[in-house]
Amino acid sequence: MPTLKIDINEVNERKPTNSLLTALKYNGVHTSVSGVTRSIIFASCECGNTTNVITSDLIRGKKLSCGCVKRGRKVKYEDKRLYKIWYDMIIRCKDINNPYYGAKGVKVCKEWEDYKTFSIWANLNGYNKTKQIDKDIKGDGLLYSPSTCLFVSNYENVCNRSISKKYDYKGHKLTLSQIAKIENIEYSKLKARVYNTLNTIPPTIQIHQIIQTSPFKPQTSNTSTTLPLTQ
Repeated sequence: MPTLKIDINEVNERKPTNSLLTALKYNGVHTSVSGVTRSIIFASCECGNTTNVITSDLIRGKKLSCGCVKRGRKVKYEDKRLYKIWYDMIIRCKDINNPYYGAKGVKVCKEWEDYKTFSIWANLNGYNKTKQIDKDIKGDGLLYSPSTCLFVSNYENVCNRSISKKYDYKGHKLTLSQIAKIENIEYSKLKARVYNTLNTIPPTIQIHQIIQTSPFKPQTSNTSTTLPLTQ
């Protein structure tokens, strides 16, 4: 069997920043049916598994994990959704090309780099199948940690994202989702009206003036929603 000289440190330096794999040692070669010989690396994954991976696949990012998450299917943990939340959180923050996370300096605390530790915290702090993790309400939006995160509904998460645009609404700064809920109108129709009126959505706009100019037909609902208005 042929052997190849592999520098493990160089492999780890050249791999993508969002890779969950860490090269541990050279582990032989693989020869394809066409006769192409490629080196194999024995690597550890952040989920706790170990795996063999073709060196070039690791360096080029063709293989980013042991296979624990592949389109949400191959997960060794019982709660696939929670694992996907953790995995996406890690990947976004490792990606220095992601303008909203890695490039912005958003980080995951050291203890949450271990999925099992994150899972225990999540299940003791309000996680369920409908909730999403939020880092902006309690924190400054730059750290995922037990002291800065909580689980909220999709609506609450969207309204409190640091990247969500806020609009002037009767003296308050709110998202279009919040305004649509207060006015009891469909979000998609309000958004379309704003785009059609201004061609673009500026940072601030007197939304209530657009609503009053040509009133919307209210949504069919027997309940009215009153949201806390915070400036």
